[in-house]
Amino acid sequence: MTYISRLEKKDWITAVHPKYVDSLMLLNIDEFIAWPAKAPNFGKYDFWAENWLGDSTVELSKTIERNIVVGAPRTDPVNFLNGLMGKKYTDHTIARGARVIIKRKNIPSSPVYFVNTEPSSPTVADPIKNTIFKQYVGATAGFKLLYYAYTYGLDIDSTKFVWYDFDAYSVKFKRLMVENWDGFDYPAFVKQFCEDNPEANSLLLKQVDKQWLNIVEQFGGMDNWLDFWMQVKLCKHEFLEVDLVNNHKVITDKLDNDSSTFFWASNIYSYVLLKVMSEPFKLETSFAELMVRLQQINKCWFSGTDPNDNDLTCDVKWVLGYSTNDSIGQGI
Repeated sequence: MTYISRLEKKDWITAVHPKYVDSLMLLNIDEFIAWPAKAPNFGKYDFWAENWLGDSTVELSKTIERNIVVGAPRTDPVNFLNGLMGKKYTDHTIARGARVIIKRKNIPSSPVYFVNTEPSSPTVADPIKNTIFKQYVGATAGFKLLYYAYTYGLDIDSTKFVWYDFDAYSVKFKRLMVENWDGFDYPAFVKQFCEDNPEANSLLLKQVDKQWLNIVEQFGGMDNWLDFWMQVKLCKHEFLEVDLVNNHKVITDKLDNDSSTFFWASNIYSYVLLKVMSEPFKLETSFAELMVRLQQINKCWFSGTDPNDNDLTCDVKWVLGYSTNDSIGQGI
């Protein structure tokens, strides 16, 4: 394998699953050392390979030295990076997997997040359990915002949900889910949506069957889940096709300053691909503006990452900037 000249050879490790020789992806060196030393922790080799090759997510950190390249020996890393940066590159010198990553980076196509790629039952803040927030605001992805509502409480007469996503199919799916799904067979509902909407990015469809039973258990079993889902359906809902980073005002304009609010932003502000594609300081400016606006709400808690990848669950009034939040943590 050819190494990028500005990096030390010791900083890179080659590792190729035999089944996916013609592939290339970036893995975080803190999590993966080399195939097969770490991969067996996933239980099955195919599961390991599917999650990294299937997603083809470019994990490009501020210091690329923290990443390792996994790929076919004939892939030219310099040519690959040219493609990532939107410069001219030559197809025949890089592997098929690398071409897929370049295409997804330069022509973004977001999968519909039928399930969360991180746990649907996150760590919760004990001080706000049973708060019964009046406004739950969050990305359409999976069941995470619903789990927050399950934990912190809702009232069918006064609680409303505001769902947002920049991807039109993700918004459409969440709307149909709330309006039409009975809460029972989620895999069947998702498969039907994919059949009815073949243009939607259904990359995560294969994860639905794997995760559905675990999701139900996170809500206390099927009976508890169905009871909660019926309550959710009776609440008010708004569905917004909007880019949080570039146009969060569309979301916050829907909020009542006198109503207690829980705002979930997932990892949007620290998402690596956005860091690569955004203008300088765009993420930092947007995050700061959003915090200032949310601080106008009488009681508002925020959950998500800031631009420096600090994972926050806290009262928005605790956030005083976008670079000094490492001590806030989970508000537990």
